[in-house]
Parts: sequence; structure tokens; C-alpha cells
Amino acid sequence: MAERIPESLQKKIEARLRYHEDLGIRLFYRERGATRISYVSSAALATPASPIPVFEESSLPKSAPKPKLEPEKTSTPLRDVLPPPTGPSLFEVVDKVKDDTLLKIREDIGDCTRCKLHKGRHKIVFGDGNPKAELVFIGEGPGADEDMQGLPFVGRAGKLLTQMIEAMGLQRKDVYICNVVKCRPPENRAPESDEVSTCSP
Repeated sequence: MAERIPESLQKKIEARLRYHEDLGIRLFYRERGATRISYVSSAALATPASPIPVFEESSLPKSAPKPKLEPEKTSTPLRDVLPPPTGPSLFEVVDKVKDDTLLKIREDIGDCTRCKLHKGRHKIVFGDGNPKAELVFIGEGPGADEDMQGLPFVGRAGKLLTQMIEAMGLQRKDVYICNVVKCRPPENRAPESDEVSTCSP
């Protein structure tokens, strides 16, 4: 006959079972040699005196394999099982221009009239910050304050972004900030696909 579980341990197990019951996990206990399944009901869990069944190892059938506690170690490393990724990395520039810089791109843009957004803008909002930054923030498009000053994220959203950057232990001059399109869309609407595709290069 199996020894009775100490009362302190039984209370811990009952508390754990109640926790699982609260999560909606229905637990059951089954003796390996038997076909009968006994469920632990919430009523049984609520009664502290109800014993939790304990099975001795000797009561298990001799042919039953013992459960493995550790996953089997394979001799083949994972890198040999999965094929290597093909194509350019997300971090590689596919059509990178040699010796290109943000300053050269800004000069090339000039007084841009490539898309219809130029008709309502005051200033081109190119970008701001460290051109060699490892962290870049990209917005959809400039707002009214940005359009007047020619700098990205200087309105209310810009103040919040500055606070977030400073909370990370950085300053605006440490990061680079820009937008998908360089001119303010009318009434701060989202940039249209043709505007984005014209401004992306």
C-alpha cells in the first residue's frame, strides 16, 4: 500500500490543482494498466479532506517504458537540417548606389515636384538626426508643424517621440528620424501608394 502524502505537500498539490481548474485545465489521473479514468472535479478540489490518488512505481506494468525527462540528443545540428535563407537580407540594400549619402540624396531631390504632394507643401521634410545612426524612426508623412519648419516630428507627436528617445537613454541627435513621404499630405491623410512609390527611391 502506498504511503500517504504529508499534509503540507497535499495542500500544495491541491492548491496547484485548483489553480489549473481556474485556468480551465481539466486534469485526470489514470493508472497505466487500467482503462478506467477518474476525473478530478472542482467539488473534489474544494474539499481539503479528499485524498489525491498516488500510484506506486511497482503497480505499473513491467512493459511500460519509463517517461524520458530530457529530449533525445541528435547528432545532426539544426543548421544542417534547415536550409540556409536565400536572397538578400532585410538589412541589405538591394540597389545601393556606391558612395551614396543622405546629403547627396537631399541635393538630388532639390525642389522636388515628382508627385502631386508638392502642390500643397511649404517645405520638404527630408530627415533629421545622425545619418549614421543605428536606430531610425520612420513616420508616415509630415504634419502641419513639420511642413512649416521642414523638420520631422516637431509637433505634439514629436515631443512624445523625443521623450521616448530620452527614456531609452538617447538623444534625438543620436538617432535618425524621417518619413515615408517628404511632403505633407493634405489634411494629414495617409500617403497614397503612388506617392509612396515615387518618394521611396
